Parts: sequence; C-alpha cells; structure tokens
Amino acid sequence: MTMSQDEECETGTMATVRILVAKAMMDNFYAEDGLKEKVKSNYNCKVKFISSSPECVAKIRGPLGQNLYSCISFLVPWLFGCKDGVDDGEEKDLRFLMHKSLSLKVIGEGANTIKNIKLASGANVLVHPKDAPHSTDRVVQVTGNLLEVIDATKLVYEAVADAEVEGEEKFYNPSKHDEFNVPDYGGFSKTFKLKKDEFFQASKVTSDETKDEETDEKIIKENLGFHDMELDERIQKSIAKIGWAKPTLIQEKGIPLILDGKDILARGRTGSGKTGAFAIPMIQRILNVKNNLDGSGSQCVRGIVLCPSRELAKQTALVMTQLAMNCTGIIRILDVGSKEVDIAKPFLKDLPDIVVCTPGRLATHIREGNVDLKTSLEFLVIDEADLVFTFGFEKDIKYILENLPKVYQACLTSATLSEDVEKLKRLVLNNPVVLKLQESDLPESNVLTQYVLKLEQHDKATLIYALFKLQLIRGKTIIFVMTVDRCYKLKLFLEQFAIPCCVLNSELPAASRCHMVNQFNSGAFNILITADEKALENEEGLLVNKKGKIMKKIIDHNRLHSKRKKDSESGVVRGIDFQFVSNVINFDFPKSYDSYIHRVGRTARAGYNGTSLSLVSMKEHIYFEAIEEEMVKNGCSPLTPYQFNMKELDGLKYRATDAWGIASKNRIREARLKEIKREMTKSEKLKAYFEENPADQSLIKHDEKVEVTRHMRHMRNLPEYIIPTSLRTNSMMLNSKSSNKKKGNQNILQKTKRKDKRQAADPLQFGMAEKRKRY
Repeated sequence: MTMSQDEECETGTMATVRILVAKAMMDNFYAEDGLKEKVKSNYNCKVKFISSSPECVAKIRGPLGQNLYSCISFLVPWLFGCKDGVDDGEEKDLRFLMHKSLSLKVIGEGANTIKNIKLASGANVLVHPKDAPHSTDRVVQVTGNLLEVIDATKLVYEAVADAEVEGEEKFYNPSKHDEFNVPDYGGFSKTFKLKKDEFFQASKVTSDETKDEETDEKIIKENLGFHDMELDERIQKSIAKIGWAKPTLIQEKGIPLILDGKDILARGRTGSGKTGAFAIPMIQRILNVKNNLDGSGSQCVRGIVLCPSRELAKQTALVMTQLAMNCTGIIRILDVGSKEVDIAKPFLKDLPDIVVCTPGRLATHIREGNVDLKTSLEFLVIDEADLVFTFGFEKDIKYILENLPKVYQACLTSATLSEDVEKLKRLVLNNPVVLKLQESDLPESNVLTQYVLKLEQHDKATLIYALFKLQLIRGKTIIFVMTVDRCYKLKLFLEQFAIPCCVLNSELPAASRCHMVNQFNSGAFNILITADEKALENEEGLLVNKKGKIMKKIIDHNRLHSKRKKDSESGVVRGIDFQFVSNVINFDFPKSYDSYIHRVGRTARAGYNGTSLSLVSMKEHIYFEAIEEEMVKNGCSPLTPYQFNMKELDGLKYRATDAWGIASKNRIREARLKEIKREMTKSEKLKAYFEENPADQSLIKHDEKVEVTRHMRHMRNLPEYIIPTSLRTNSMMLNSKSSNKKKGNQNILQKTKRKDKRQAADPLQFGMAEKRKRY
C-alpha cells in the first residue's frame, strides 16, 4: 500500500493504494461486467491493473479517507471470487505493496501496532523482511476469512494513512517477478492456485481439472520441506549444517502454525523433534522483527523458553545456538538454567534475545529485578509441559505469568496430554491450535525392539554381568534403576569386572550432571546408570496407569525418611537427548506407563534403531501387567520375551553374588563421598579457599586415592570353562585379548626378575646409586 499524496482536488487529497494480486484474481475482477464503472460512480476511485504472470499489481486511486477504504473493502471480495461479497468459508490471502518506511509503521514500536491489528481483526498479518525485486516496496500479507481480512485492511490503512514516505521511492513492476526469491519478498509463485467458488469454476475449468488442482495442493502440504516454510536463508544453512534433511511430522505441521502467529499445544512422543518445532519459528520471528526495524529498535528479551530441568535447559540452548549459528551478532541466546543467580545477572543485563531457563530460576531473576519482561516479551515456550507442575513449579509459573505483557505468543510442548497440561493450557494459551499427531507413543517394532525377561531379583546382577562381559549387548546403553544408591551399587558391581560405567547423580551440581551427559554422548563411557527419581516422586507409593487410576498403594519408607537433598531442577528420564543410544535396560522395572514410555524413549531416536530390555521380578509383575495392558490400548507394539536360559549362567552366579555382596551400604556411602570430594576439588567457588588452605585440599585428594572396593584381578578375566557352551564363540575375541595381556604381564615379570638377580649379585647395590654409564 502506497499512500502517494500527490495532488489536491475538490474531494480532498488523492492517494494510491497498491495491492499485489495473482493473475487469477485479476481475471475475477474483469469477469464481472461493469465493475470498474461501479467503483468510479460509487466511490470516485479508479482501478488499474499492471498485468503480468504469475502476479499483477492493482492500483486503486482515490480521495484519501473513508471513500478509498470503502472502495478497497468493496473490491476485496470480487478479487477472491466471492460474488456479492458472500464469504465462501475459504481462507483469503491479501498482499499490499508499500514503501519499506511505511511497512515499519504497520509493525509499530516494539511491534505493538501489528499485535493490535491481529488482536482487533483476528487476521494474521506478516510484514515480509525483504524488498520486492528492483524496488523499495515490501509486502504486507493479511490472511484470514473474508471479514477478518477486510477488518485488518482498515487497520493497516489507518496505520499508514498519515505517514510520509521516507527516502527514494521505486515501485515494484510485476514483470520483474523473480520465482527463486518469491519466499523472501512474499510474492506469488507460479504454483499458486486460487480457490474459486462454483460460479467462476463452471465457466473456466472442467471437473477433471478441478480434481487435479486439489490433488496437487494436497501433495504440497504433505511433503512440506524446510525450504517451503519461508525460512531465512541463514536458518536454512544452519539446519543443513546440523544435518536435518527434512522436517519431522511435528515440525512440518507446527512450524507454519507458529510462524502464522498462532498459540499451539503440540503433543509428540520423545525424539519427535519438538525442540526444532518451536526453536526454528522463534528465531525466524525475531529475525523478522530485527530486519523490519533495520537496527533502529532497542535490544530486549523477546523470547523465553522454560524447561523443567537444568539438563534439558542446557541441551535446548545448545540446539537453539546451533540453529542461530549463522546469525552471530544478530540473535543472542542465553542459558541461565545451569548458572547461579549472581553469575547470570550481568549476562541478563546485556539483554539477550532468547533466554532458556527453568521456571524457578526465571522467577528468582524477576523478583531480584535482573530481567523485565512486561514490555518486551513476544514469544513464550514451555517445553515438556506435563513435567512442569510435577517438578513443583506451579507457583513459579503463576508468578512469571503475572509479570508478562498482556499480548504474547505461546507454545506448549508435551509428550502426554495430562491434567497438568490442561491447567497450563488454560493459564498460558489463548485460543490455541492443539497439534495431536496421529502416532503411537513409541516407534514401530522395526525401529524399536522391546524385550522382557522374567527372573528372580537376585538373578538380575548375574544377567547384567553376562550381557556386558560376553558382549551380548553392544553400543551405548542406559541402565535405569529406582534410586541413586542402586546406581552406585550397580556401578561398584560392574567395576569389579573391569566394566567401565558412569552414574548420573541428581544430587550433584547441574554443571557436573551436564558434564557427565557430555561425557556419555562423546563416547568416554558406553554405559550410563541413572535413576528417574522425579518420576518416582510423582508416583510415590502408587501404581498408576496412564489415565491416573490408582491400582495399588505401596509405601517406600526408605524414601520417606531420606534426608538427602536432591536438586529440584534435575531430570533424567525426560527431554535430555542422549545421543546414539543403542540400548535401554530397565534393571528395576518402572511403576507407571508414562515412566516406561519415557525411559524406553531414550533409544530409537532421530531415525536410528534401538533395543530395550526390561527385567521383571515377581514383585514387579503387577507393574508389568498394568503397563502391558496400557501399551495394547495405545497401539504400541507388545514386548517380546527375551529367549535366554538362566541355567546356563550358573557358572557365573558365584562371582556375581560375591561382587554384589561386596557393594555394601558402607561402600556405596564411601563411593558417593569420594565423588563429592572430587567435585569439591574441581569447584571454582572453592578454588580461593583451597589456595588459602592447601592442607585441606591435600587431605581431600589423599582420600580420593582410597579404593572403595577391593579389585580382585581374577574377577576381571573370564575363564573359558565357566562360559556357557552356547556362548563360547562370542568370547573367543575376549580370550585372545586377555591372552595378549597375559603375555605382556609375563614379559614385565621376567624383566623384574632379571633386575632382581643383578641387584642380588652386587651386595653394595641397593638400587639407590646412580646408574652406571655404558659406553
């Protein structure tokens, strides 16, 4: 729209409004006889088309004021083929052309004007960030039903009516149409097809042609790629560098909705790409705002991403940083979830564009005045929304919402649609689109293979020993147990057989936990043992199914009387992207369907195959039956019995039993203390203290060297005579490696013996004299 106030006349100042239309829209206008005469007689306006293909420019010239607006409102229905102004129910897409200085008026300071237009009209309004080819024009796109588009047109008209064009003015000529750059400036592509009502279809196309048009449109929607989403070139380069070849289902459906300014509630299973679904449009929207402001706008916090755990916050910030890697200096992303309040304060004062944190940490920063969101926030995301209240953040969420502006776009993502999600939906979202993908809670059986083995509780340790020592399981593996103590017991057990592993402990600082996740992802360890204690706190004492029905009450007195303090913002089962996990083992079977889904969901992600193995004892059988029933109801593949004869492991039982007994409560306590002391020596906060008190540091380091368990050398090797006959072929490689080690050890022993003999031959040589030089 160009308000060219070029001359005065009897009826007032004359102005010209320009609308970018598809060629089919121009045909609709000329299909109605006498329409140009009606415009001239009724509104004292003239309509002229600059014709080209596939797009044209409609120039409407008339007196500035109500007449010109009424003329536009009269013409819009005819352009879309709505006879006599009757809405046909289809979405309308109207695109105004205006000088880029006027497009800034549509956006307004802090994007307030465009927000008000959207709220008042109900239409979606988008100002495209780049100029149309060989011009100073930009496209303002208005979409919605017929009445919404007409209402938005009036508001856009009012926003620029009194504004003056700043700088050189060069009008867009549709003959300069550039098909390649259509997504950048918001033009019409050659593939654009206008949905016409039956009045015009009857005179222009046959029924067969209509079917072809509908089929083509459906194919385009179902095969939407990142390049079809009108994303900034810098974001597309980042996506290509990350290696995302095509969008996942939730990304394909969710990104366009968020880019259109809609609030959404997106449900998708673990590993479905929910982070990308909200991160990509958030970065795009902020880029659009900054491009439209041409650097003149103030720097402020425009996006907030809330995650239930610090580990997930750090991972989300990393993904968003990778997506914005080509926007260095333009978009800044800050993770304050894993930083202390005092450390994060100066970073927040620099006003990053996007802040990623936990609700508790953000509420603290707002209370202390470190960040003000009331005037700047435009985009709010709550990731893993079904865990936010579970982690005890309900009060923090309500406090945060009280300190947000009245108008902002929001997005909730969740793997399940629980009662907590419904509460959040009512608190946060405004008339949202619920994106519930038609998919099962777990991948298909050809991607994820689920096994179950029923055995006695005391046989679990023997089986784990055999699986790893005989290399029956290969690749990265996560083992889930019920408590942190069980984590350390299993770790001490495996270390006695020289099986390296690590523990993800919720009681350690966030930086230590994130470091451990990075160590596992980088391949430093192939076995990670962890406990989903947050899930257990939600289920404490209860056996529940997916619908929340209590099936049995079981009180865990040890948990009730535990004095250990866990990080309230720690979470393992949900959200964290453990990379390239081949196997998940449920050493202790979960107590609910949700816990099982999210545990097993750590594998078979991002197109890779995975395997899960659940060990079920007699006491856990009631949980297994309830979960298996829920899986059948929800369309998940049933668990396959793991064909393994436990009698073949009788030769390994005595070793496993001894090693399990050695990992006693006292040794578990010592192992945990040793880990805490190691963290103390690495702590930056205690660095100054240890410099002043070196004796304390040396004492702690001395304690670190104390062995927690007695490592017996014979336990590290597996003699062939105790290996089951059916599994000996798998142990040939192990035996060959161990024999090579033995040969190396024998060589060392022979050298030491020869040295001892030389020393014994010289009674004056006690090993302390200088070595004699040999010439």
